[in-house]
Amino acid sequence: MSDKKKNMFISKNIGGNYNILFESYEDGYAIGLTENYIKVNVKGSPDLVNSISIEINSNTTNTQLLGNIIYTDYIHLFQLSGMILLVAMIGAIVLTFRKRPGVRRQNYFHQISREKKDGVELVNPESNKGVKIDA
Repeated sequence: MSDKKKNMFISKNIGGNYNILFESYEDGYAIGLTENYIKVNVKGSPDLVNSISIEINSNTTNTQLLGNIIYTDYIHLFQLSGMILLVAMIGAIVLTFRKRPGVRRQNYFHQISREKKDGVELVNPESNKGVKIDA
């Protein structure tokens, strides 16, 4: 029950402007508490320890913050994942265009250069006799 209340309290305070007292620095992140005791980790320098200098901006959306982190802290992994997807796309295209015996392929040049006289045959059937269709 206490975790549920804690998460509800934190979600109510997301997006507000709060002063943060930074108390320690670990692995590139300054760690501190807001004025209502919410723990905050902020990417920054060791100079932030024992200071109250940063406010959380309510105008910045989660999407902007996520993009900022991806394009700064994780740019190499983001680029690597893009390269992997590019290689996968090229591989799929190469496997699709290979020649396989016994598989009929579409001849798009033949379709484009087709004339009306090649595709339509006009017949004049006799009355009450029908049309014979060759299969």
